[in-house]
Amino acid sequence: GEVKNLDGEYVSHPLAVWLSYGVAKCYTSKGDEISKVKFREWNVLHNYLDKISQSLGNFKVICFVHNLGYEFDYVIKNVSLPINFLTNSSHSVIATTLVRYPNIQFRCSYLLSGYSLARIGKMINLPKLESDYRQILPSQKVTSQEWEYCERDNDIVAKYIVDVCIKEYGLLF
Repeated sequence: GEVKNLDGEYVSHPLAVWLSYGVAKCYTSKGDEISKVKFREWNVLHNYLDKISQSLGNFKVICFVHNLGYEFDYVIKNVSLPINFLTNSSHSVIATTLVRYPNIQFRCSYLLSGYSLARIGKMINLPKLESDYRQILPSQKVTSQEWEYCERDNDIVAKYIVDVCIKEYGLLF
């Protein structure tokens, strides 16, 4: 179905991508970016997810997180406790729905694809950017190159979902 995006325009089947540096983006199922947020504090992410959740009503949004198993600990400590979660035989988190956002399902794009972001980037002709990875604490400044790196990672996941998963297997909703 169609729903209104954060600008009040109608879009079909929104999906979101969130990666750990602190960027979340919302895309259409055709891969067009609807909105994004850069965050270094959890309340900024909360506000963004609140807007998405409220603006879409009962419509379910899938938020892909590459390596959700790693991020899951941060999610339940800083975003919301889970209503439920699905794990595989290795106890890696495949999907979860949170108490605060019951219409947003978080899914692991790493377990969905089985590939690193670098490999996916090569597959879809959107190369992963190079970065001198460092752990960034909330009090530290993020450089423009690091923001660009994180945004590209979001775009890689979204393009993979749209160009491979949706085209090959149909909508994932």
